[in-house]
This record gives sequence, C-alpha cells and structure tokens, in this order.
Amino acid sequence: MNTIGKICLASAIILLSQQVQGASAPTVLRSELPGVARAKLTGSTDEPWGLDNLPDTPFWKQKIAEIQDRDYVLVPVLAPVIPIPTPYSAVELTRRLQVHVQTWLKYGHVQADVLARLNRQFDVLIPALETHNKRAVRAAVEALRKECSDHHADLRDEFVKVGEDNQDALPMLRNASQRAPTSTVGIDRVAARALIFNLQYVSARLD
Repeated sequence: MNTIGKICLASAIILLSQQVQGASAPTVLRSELPGVARAKLTGSTDEPWGLDNLPDTPFWKQKIAEIQDRDYVLVPVLAPVIPIPTPYSAVELTRRLQVHVQTWLKYGHVQADVLARLNRQFDVLIPALETHNKRAVRAAVEALRKECSDHHADLRDEFVKVGEDNQDALPMLRNASQRAPTSTVGIDRVAARALIFNLQYVSARLD
C-alpha cells in the first residue's frame, strides 16, 4: 500500500473509532457518523529539492518558500462530521446526511447527475422514515446503496485491512475549477464508503 493510502486508512481509524462487523449493525463509538473531509499531506523533508546553488536573494528565497508551501497533495478521508441527534431521530439524522452529501459536488467527490439521483432517493427516504414505512425505507436505502455499488462494485460491509491497495484514497486536484471537468468517477470511493456505512447505521436502528 502506498504512503497516501496508509495515512488515509490510519486517519479514518483514528478519527472514527468505529468498526463494521460483516453485514450487521456498525458499532459507532462516537457521537458523529463519518462524512468526507480533505486531508493536506505535505512533504517530510525541509529541502527535498537540494536548491542550494540558487542566488541568495529575496526573489529566490520567496520562490523556494512558494515551492515548499505547495509541496502537498489533497486526499479525501473519512472524518466524524455528521452529528447523531440526541435524542435519536432517524429523520433528522438522514436530513443531516443529505445536507453533507450536497457538499461533495463542490469538492469533486460526486458528479452532478449522480448527486441528482441520490437526492431523489433521499426525497423518498425521509418521508418514509417520517411515516414509519419500513418497506419504502428499505427500498430507498437499497437504491442509494446500489448507486454507490454501481460505481464501486467491490465495496464491502467490512473493516478495511492494511494492505488492501484497492482501498487507497486517490489525490485530488487542488484547483476546484479544474476538478469537476476532469472527474471520471460518478462518486468518489471514500464518499461511497461513508454513505454505505451511514445507511447501514440508519437501517440497523429502524427496529
């Protein structure tokens, strides 16, 4: 597994303190559910380019500082950003989940057409939760999960183990104006994993 993947997996484990046990209800040890955030991973050396032969002038000092300041990559990571309401309310939690999902478009975690399909299912899921229509709830949840699995067929409801390189988070382009047109995946893998986990949590607390 590459360095980025290891750091992202470690971040997810530390931030969430959670475990998914097979297809059963996820165990959440925090008061928040996971969403998607962006981690800035920087270089680990002070002078990685060996720029010691450049003129010692304010101009070149500024240029070196700019290079070092830009020595990073952005990667999507799981983070506890969706508070679980107290007292618990599946309706309110699902509303919060939908609000968080809307932020994914801005950062290139989802394409507009996929987000529109997700929203249509959220618009079915929330009223179904309000009326305690379990059949409609399960149907909407399954449709949301299918949207994720259609883009990432190998996603599983289980803990990610060290060494599973296919679970690595991919670096993002730093310029937001460049991300949308270059995106080739309907929904980011990290975002899909978070959504599947949260839907499993909501479903498990229906009874």
